[in-house]
Amino acid sequence: MRPFAKTPQKPRLLQFPAQSPYSATSFSTSTRLRRLRTDPVSLITQSTTKPSGTTGALLTRIRLIAKFDPVERDHRNRALGKAGEEFVLELERRQLADMGCPDLSRRVRWVADEDGDGAGYDVLSYARSGRERLLEVKTTNGTACTPFFLTRNEADLAIERPEEWRIYRVHMFAKSPRVFTIAPPLDTTIHLRAEMWRASF
Repeated sequence: MRPFAKTPQKPRLLQFPAQSPYSATSFSTSTRLRRLRTDPVSLITQSTTKPSGTTGALLTRIRLIAKFDPVERDHRNRALGKAGEEFVLELERRQLADMGCPDLSRRVRWVADEDGDGAGYDVLSYARSGRERLLEVKTTNGTACTPFFLTRNEADLAIERPEEWRIYRVHMFAKSPRVFTIAPPLDTTIHLRAEMWRASF
């Protein structure tokens, strides 16, 4: 079973870089990550105004492109997912260091990269008190409203450890990355629908 989720209408925004250190083709390097600046940001308001001079051929091309499923694209793009996870990893380390918690900052781990994808979360971070924070990172180059896939393992962990587990939704990643969080219980903020079933005999 592979459910997907829609993002909430009023997400909780985090401190995040004002400008992206990434390009559309190269998502992550240690040098660029070290240049992150954390400033308050707000979600981008999407314009529905037709650009002046837009031709019929261009509009037809836009409609054809829209037929591609951005949810499936993001799900299959492992490079994008890993870049988003690394981005959140460095963001968490930076925030803990800025809060005067260098020991906790050094303990933040990229679990999905070091141990594999079966943990139900991607990044192990910490609150200032030392309490664990289990961060499942969902990354897209689309807007905040782009749906995303959630595995059964991730959904189960959200139920088992609701105080520690969070979705970190990274969007507009290639242009101007922004993040909001989703906390359990998930069914109060997002809609889950089964997209695939496991068949057995």
